Amino acid sequence: MKKGAGPISNESSTVPNAGQCTGTGLRAARAVARDRGVSPITVWRWRRRGWISIVNISGKPYVDLASLARFDERARMGEFSQPPPGAARKSAEARAKREMAGKTEDANQLGDLLG
Repeated sequence: MKKGAGPISNESSTVPNAGQCTGTGLRAARAVARDRGVSPITVWRWRRRGWISIVNISGKPYVDLASLARFDERARMGEFSQPPPGAARKSAEARAKREMAGKTEDANQLGDLLG
């Protein structure tokens, strides 16, 4: 039988929690990638950057779910956000300046009303 083919393969399974080591807090890296809509290479990059922990069991990578939860929390807090590159960055910076100028003007008007 070909590797990864047949009913034993976790990658093609429709069973809930397929690819998860029950009770260990580990999940197959391919399953994590599939669930998140990213490539397995992206999961590898996250590990290489130290954002998640990977455990190698019999030559197969498994993601530590606790480290994945920490990664999600850090991402939610905006730790990994970056400004857009190129022209999009320039327009985003210009938009931010306009918004700040509008807030400053609103604060001045409020001060005039109160003062």
